[in-house]
Amino acid sequence: MPALTLRETQIVDLLIAGSTNKAIARALDFKEMTAKTHVRNLYRKLNATNRADAVRIVLEFRAKSRS
Repeated sequence: MPALTLRETQIVDLLIAGSTNKAIARALDFKEMTAKTHVRNLYRKLNATNRADAVRIVLEFRAKSRS
C-alpha cells in the first residue's frame, strides 16, 4: 500500500467510521466537493473501486503491519 498523507489518513479513518462525503467535509472543515475529490484520489492511490474496497485495503494493510 502506498504511503498516505496525514489528510488522507484522516479521510480513511472517517471512511472506516462510515462517514459520508458531507460528514467528511464537515469534520475536516472543507466543502463537500473537496471531500469527493479527496476520496476519489484515495481510490486511485489505493487502486480501489469504491468506498468498501478502499476500507478493506486499508484495514488489511493495518492488520498485516500489526502482525
